[in-house]
Amino acid sequence: MSKNTPDYRVTSPDSYKTGNGEEKTYYTDVGSGWKIKNGGISIKLRQNIAVSGELVIFANTAADDGATPNNE
Repeated sequence: MSKNTPDYRVTSPDSYKTGNGEEKTYYTDVGSGWKIKNGGISIKLRQNIAVSGELVIFANTAADDGATPNNE
């Protein structure tokens, strides 16, 4: 991946129940992440977004089309 393309997608999970009672998780994209030289990850969150609780980071693969997984 190029330097401009994020290595990771940062999301905020939200659990919900479907009409038949099945529990699923919806992921809202809240930012991006890039690998850095010391082995860490640099995270940039979107502007004007309030995030609290849990964050989930997904590897950004070549097959990704920008869509976020909508359930676990």
